[in-house]
Amino acid sequence: MAHASELPAEVDVLVVGAGPTGLLLTIALRRLGIDAHLIDRNSAPLTWDRATVITARSLEILDQLGLVDPIVDRGVHIREIVVAVDGTLLDAADAGQPGATYPYNVGLAEDELERVLRTDLARHGSVVYWGASLHQLTQGADGVEAVLVGERGPAMVRARWLVGCDGFHGATRHAAGIDRCRVHPDREWAVFDATVQPWTSPIEATYAYLDGPGAILTPLPDRRWRVYTRPAPDTDAVAETLSVLQRYHSTAQFADVAHLSHFTCHSMIAAEYRRDRVFLAGDAAHVCSPAQGQGMNIGLHDAHNLSWKLAMVLHEAADDGLLDSYAAERRPIGEAVIDAGDSADRVEDGRGRADDSQRRRELERLLTVDDERTWTIDYPNSPIVLDRGGAGVPPGAIAPQSWSSNDLRHRAVVSASPNFADRQLPHLRSAADAFGWSPPMCTAPNGALDPPTVHVVRPDGYVGLRADLGDDAALDEYVAVESGSAG
Repeated sequence: MAHASELPAEVDVLVVGAGPTGLLLTIALRRLGIDAHLIDRNSAPLTWDRATVITARSLEILDQLGLVDPIVDRGVHIREIVVAVDGTLLDAADAGQPGATYPYNVGLAEDELERVLRTDLARHGSVVYWGASLHQLTQGADGVEAVLVGERGPAMVRARWLVGCDGFHGATRHAAGIDRCRVHPDREWAVFDATVQPWTSPIEATYAYLDGPGAILTPLPDRRWRVYTRPAPDTDAVAETLSVLQRYHSTAQFADVAHLSHFTCHSMIAAEYRRDRVFLAGDAAHVCSPAQGQGMNIGLHDAHNLSWKLAMVLHEAADDGLLDSYAAERRPIGEAVIDAGDSADRVEDGRGRADDSQRRRELERLLTVDDERTWTIDYPNSPIVLDRGGAGVPPGAIAPQSWSSNDLRHRAVVSASPNFADRQLPHLRSAADAFGWSPPMCTAPNGALDPPTVHVVRPDGYVGLRADLGDDAALDEYVAVESGSAG
């Protein structure tokens, strides 16, 4: 096991926190040739954590990194979200989203996802430095000096950039002097794993029973369920939750209950996602209610967004102004997640139940926040996406998965008739070589657009540019905007 004292004295990026966000960020950075190192204050990996659902968009990201197979092979394919209240089934929605490669979410414990990610990190020549806590940091013009405390005493690491992925209680946000804002009232929750016997409804679904105290069941492998509830004070959380469940499954009983724990939910968002050379991602930047349940996934998306931008700056392919786009794109999503969680909590609390139509509106919002594709399909206010003509997928939207580059580089995608595309490809190949992009690709003939269009897909799978095919000035303008040389 690696210790803090074994860290290099100087690194490109120091990542604090070895949960899914920190692991994915470190993996992506190392694949992009960046000397990134990952520390965690725990002495060993956690053997149980609360997150369970991996959304369709997260599966696409894992697919791009070649990591999705063990996830979809082991996990439960969640195809439906069922919402019920007052003893009556109210509505259901497909978990899969239109246009997604995976028409389902996956139910799998967070610690199993972390094992997959740690295995890949080791494959790329890196490890997690366990038992290493960030004690303090000092920022300078060209780097961050981080004082770490570990089992073998303190250590000093100088990093050009530091990213806190260390959660709500992590040290990075406090050490960087970043405040929390939009903090919602604390809510007491309980969570446990159990088998439900008998169970006659489909297994491949998430169930939200919004009666007081409420119960949310997400499926796990081996016909297990992770159960979330908000019990009344000084009550038996398992027994109280069973009473809710039996309104819908009269003969149901919990068996083999494990990992019962109580926790306080602190919904919040960081006032800043960046303070000079320090960034926040995942739960260090935003925490939402378990009723919304997107915290882990949004952290993975944060890491995917930030990794290629840091790499471009460190490889001197872009000015560090590119990094401002991280907060511009990701912070509105953190706000949307918190709003959605608050909406779900209002349903369960009974607030907003003045009439059936108001409750319906709240529940419809709950049903449409399951995946990032649903409640924000684009980065409408991003400073680094351009629309210069053409047709098809708009800039800032998620591109079809097949358009993304598995080597985490930009890619030009041509949508035109074969003859027209063939005439343009040699030039685009030259441009891709000059810009350091992946080789361009053509969509299938039935994907031809009128007018013929070129999309530039960013390393994180979003469309950065849409332009008329042959508009060389648009390509140059896009590169200039992203690199910081425009104007």
